[in-house]
Parts: sequence; C-alpha cells; structure tokens
Amino acid sequence: MSDSFDNFEANFGRWTSKDLQFGPDCRGDWALFIERFRINGWDIDAEAAASAARADGPVFFRVLDQGIEQGSHGFIEDGRIVQWG
Repeated sequence: MSDSFDNFEANFGRWTSKDLQFGPDCRGDWALFIERFRINGWDIDAEAAASAARADGPVFFRVLDQGIEQGSHGFIEDGRIVQWG
C-alpha cells in the first residue's frame, strides 16, 4: 500500500460498500468508513460510535457519500468527532 498523493488521485472517488467497516482507504491509510448521513456536525450516530469503539484510542475515519470515498476524513475519540475536514 502506498500513501503517495498520486495513488490517492488515481483512486479518489472509487466505489466502496464499506460503511462502518475498517480497511485501507484510497490513500492506503487504515480507516473506519462512515457514510455522510451518519455525521451531524461534530456528532456521529450510535452505530458509527459503536463501530469506532471497537478500536483502542482515536480512530481515523473516511467519509463516504453513497458508498463513494470522499476527501473528508478525521478522528473519532470517545464516540465523538474530535478532528475532521
């Protein structure tokens, strides 16, 4: 897995059906995939919070929009988004 920007550009927007699953994102980073409808500002729904709780410590997440990876990403800690953009 490469974390190069070229790899990200080549794979940006690829289809994925990984909502609430962990796996490598289009940059090769290990992420929890979360559909956009599960995010409300800095809050996430109970299912997304429960999925993030399966990991120890802060969880890197990647936003999906109807199954397609987006550029938006961030970190979840204690069931709440603590950083994203």
